[in-house]
Amino acid sequence: MTDNAAAALRRMTNTDVYPRAGLSIRKIADNKFSLSIVPAPADNDITIPRANVYLDRPAADALEDARLDATANAVLASHLLLNRAN
Repeated sequence: MTDNAAAALRRMTNTDVYPRAGLSIRKIADNKFSLSIVPAPADNDITIPRANVYLDRPAADALEDARLDATANAVLASHLLLNRAN
């Protein structure tokens, strides 16, 4: 988990920010689960498209940074694998 992903997770599970946050766990396959943090939305929260979650702007920004980190890490890993193959 990257620092940005951890920051987003801490923000979304902070009971001072989201006192009624909930955790949703769905079974996708035999050994695969999907985990979502579902806080109760406040008036100024934004919705994340295609996700059952509401975030305030700092948490949304941290989550976007985490997504960009994951994408960059995946690209780096693919380059390392390609370099080893050659």
